[in-house]
Amino acid sequence: MLMNRKANIAKDPISKCIYFMSLLNGEKVNGWVDMAFNWLKEIEANPSLIDRFSNPWKMMEEKFKVSFTDYAERERAQDQLGKLRMTGDNLDKYLAAFETLGNRAELNPDDPLNLRTFAQGLPRQLADACLAMENPDTYEQWKATAQRQQVIYLKKKALHSEYGTCNPTQNARQNPQQKQNTGCRELTTLWVARLDDGAELKVTDPKEQQGDVEEEEAKGKKRRDRVDCKGQRASC
Repeated sequence: MLMNRKANIAKDPISKCIYFMSLLNGEKVNGWVDMAFNWLKEIEANPSLIDRFSNPWKMMEEKFKVSFTDYAERERAQDQLGKLRMTGDNLDKYLAAFETLGNRAELNPDDPLNLRTFAQGLPRQLADACLAMENPDTYEQWKATAQRQQVIYLKKKALHSEYGTCNPTQNARQNPQQKQNTGCRELTTLWVARLDDGAELKVTDPKEQQGDVEEEEAKGKKRRDRVDCKGQRASC
C-alpha cells in the first residue's frame, strides 16, 4: 500500500481491506476472503465491534497472519541448513542459500554452532584452507576468507589444466593403443619449461634415457649374433 499512500483508498481502513482482498485469488484463499468480506460488512454496520485503539485494516492483517503463517518454516529451514552443501565451484550460490535459510530459521550467523554448519557445507579442502590461512571467527570473516581462497583455487585450477594438456604421460594414458603401435617406451617428464618464443623444453629422467640406450645396444648385439650364425651355416 506504500504506492497508494496518498490515495483516498489508503486513508480508509475498510477500502484498504477490500482492495487487499481483491488481490487474493485461488482455492486456498477463496474461503478466507468470503469470511473476511462478511466480517467487514458486520464491522461497517456496527463499528463498536472493533476496539477504539484499532481499525479494520489492522485486525484483518492480524487475521491473515494467523491463518496463513507457516509455523513450521523455521524448523524446515534449520533442517535444510544441516543438509546444505556447496556443489561444484559455485560458492556464491552456496552463500546465498545459507543466508536465505539462516534468515528463515532466525539464526545468529556468528553462533559457533552455525559457523560449524557453514564450514561443514564447504568442500573440505576449501574449509581447511580458510582455517590455515586466516582462521576466521565470525560469519563475515568466514565468507570473505572463503571467497578469497576460492579465487586462488580457481586460478590454480586454470593453470594446472593449461599445463596438463602438454603432459606426455597423461597423453599416453589417454591413448594406450597409440603407445603400443609406436613400440617406444614413454619417458617420464620431470618438468616442462616454456621458452620466450613459446616453445616447450621437456626434461626427462636421465636414468630412463640411459636404460633405453642399453636396451637398444642389447637388441643390436642380438641382431649381429643372428647374422653371424646365418653366415656360419652358409659356409658349411
